[in-house]
Amino acid sequence: MFVWDRLEKSMFAELYRAVASRVYSYKASKNNYDAAYLKKVIQNIFLNCDIPNNTILCLESEEKVAKETSSINLDNPNSDTEFLEKDGNKIVSCYTTIDDYGKVMIVISLELLRRELVEIVNREKEVSSSQIFDILDGLIMHEIWHAHQFRYIYDTHGNQEVINVCRREKEYPYGEGPLESGANAYRWSYGTDKQDLKDVFG
Repeated sequence: MFVWDRLEKSMFAELYRAVASRVYSYKASKNNYDAAYLKKVIQNIFLNCDIPNNTILCLESEEKVAKETSSINLDNPNSDTEFLEKDGNKIVSCYTTIDDYGKVMIVISLELLRRELVEIVNREKEVSSSQIFDILDGLIMHEIWHAHQFRYIYDTHGNQEVINVCRREKEYPYGEGPLESGANAYRWSYGTDKQDLKDVFG
């Protein structure tokens, strides 16, 4: 009885978060991608994901996220992905990192995220609230898989190997290295295509 009660509450919470994230996506799209609504969408999607142990969601300033992501080589001649720019550098609205003590952080700038959505809408002209949800859901799913990757590498090989893997990732065109390709596969399969972490990272 107690186990079923807990399961029922868990299922209700998942349903609530799934519905709430879509409701807030609608509100965000109708209110010029207001940061307060975007925050609620992101939080609900995050809480509905398969979150690895010791992983937190951090909302940071545009300046901090831009500074941290401006050093990433986002060039790939095989991709037509369009990135944000700030001070002449290509940047992204979020990234995942892990500290020396094994805490994984998914870091997002709501300001940059809003700018990214506005640019997509201006480019595509017609973007529904459902499509906005799909964009945000995909973004969080992508970062969640990075969290799984970092959790595995840290727990199996230690923090120095996380640094080494990130350094080796820069040798590939963006999106084609083991970190990014794994996160993309997870995202586009809605969490069903899970990279074999042991096979890829040892």
